[in-house]
Amino acid sequence: MQYYSAFQLVIQSELYFPELLPLAGSSDCKFDVSIKIGKVDRQGIPNPLYHGLLYQVNEVCFWLTVPDVARFLISGGNSIIVEPFAGVDEDSIRVFILGSCMGALLMQRNLFLLHGNAIKVGSNCISFAGNSGVGKSTLSAAFFKRGYSILADDVCAVDSIGHVLPSFPQIKLWLDASTHLKIETEALRKIRPNIDKFAVPLGTQFHSDPLTLKVVYILQSHNKDDFEFSTISGMNKLKPLQNNTYRRAYLKGMGKEKAYFNQCGTLSNQIHLVNIVRPQHGFKLDKLVNLIEADIHARGLIDAC
Repeated sequence: MQYYSAFQLVIQSELYFPELLPLAGSSDCKFDVSIKIGKVDRQGIPNPLYHGLLYQVNEVCFWLTVPDVARFLISGGNSIIVEPFAGVDEDSIRVFILGSCMGALLMQRNLFLLHGNAIKVGSNCISFAGNSGVGKSTLSAAFFKRGYSILADDVCAVDSIGHVLPSFPQIKLWLDASTHLKIETEALRKIRPNIDKFAVPLGTQFHSDPLTLKVVYILQSHNKDDFEFSTISGMNKLKPLQNNTYRRAYLKGMGKEKAYFNQCGTLSNQIHLVNIVRPQHGFKLDKLVNLIEADIHARGLIDAC
């Protein structure tokens, strides 16, 4: 058995995870989450309350099947069972465990999940949220290159008191983003064998303690040549938070929608929310980082790593 730490949880796993922080552990070690290889019903779960094309959800379980990869069963916020399909590589299995499966498990544990990253600023943190492909990880990597520490990449888990729980000590970057940022990829591990997306280790710039979330920047793009910043206030914060929730559809079968809306309201009162619209073409990354740093200063957050 392997033991790891992520999202302030101790994870016991039959699978090896190079993405996670290892812990010294033994057979009698107390853990919060177990990851095991086992049989998963090919038909799904009993009495699903909601389903998508490849997943089913009820109040206790989340079932997912990924063609040519594996079937997964996540239950009770403490168990992930994986049934790999023949010939699959472990890299592909881990991508789905650490993404959709971990997202479902954290929802079962009543955490609020932003589809975003988080970086340390002073004694607090900020998040970059938005749809896939909008540049969240690229932007975080640009801050990383300037010496900032990172708490989360893609899945930003926020607890009931507004703290971001650190996830994994890596950022996932496409080849073109790595090239733009002058990050060498020859020695880096691809997240899946046939995808030009790489795991960039954070090393000492991974911040492993929870921090208070102060600002969420929602990233969008347009066909203009410059950036637009706009602060969102009051009740208007709710919709952007809902729209940028990680795997929000899963909540429909968990019986947690009312609690989720309450979480949205609580979080909206704790944070500043800023909408950033960037040029769709010719991503002026350094300029965007400078503008966000200026906004951080204007809000009284200390610009420190």
